[in-house]
Amino acid sequence: MSAFISHSFENKPEFENVTDALDLRGVAYWNPAEIHAGGSLREQLRAAVERCSLCIFIATRKSVDSSWCGAELGAFWGAGKPIVVYLAEASLTQDELPQIVQGDVWERKISKIADRAKEITIVVPGFQTRQ
Repeated sequence: MSAFISHSFENKPEFENVTDALDLRGVAYWNPAEIHAGGSLREQLRAAVERCSLCIFIATRKSVDSSWCGAELGAFWGAGKPIVVYLAEASLTQDELPQIVQGDVWERKISKIADRAKEITIVVPGFQTRQ
């Protein structure tokens, strides 16, 4: 199984920091580069959610305001899969996070996020995480 990283595409550096930490721990993740042009984005995201065992939500002002991120969080919550919140923007308060994750545990350290992802996912030996 792998991790799904919910983020705003405007937060590419934060996304890359998380993927680097996952790579170091051998944790597989779904790469948005796998989205096929011409196909239904909604259906491709739905399939990715089904295949992934957890969601890492990169919480920034952009992602909190993103309807796509909200839908992704809702899909993981509805499927009963864990959501790990990486508070990537220090000025965000818990009250500003989406209601679906308010009150949940969140973390400001990427290393702890990656460690938690490794605990939850099954690491596949030799699996290439970066495309």
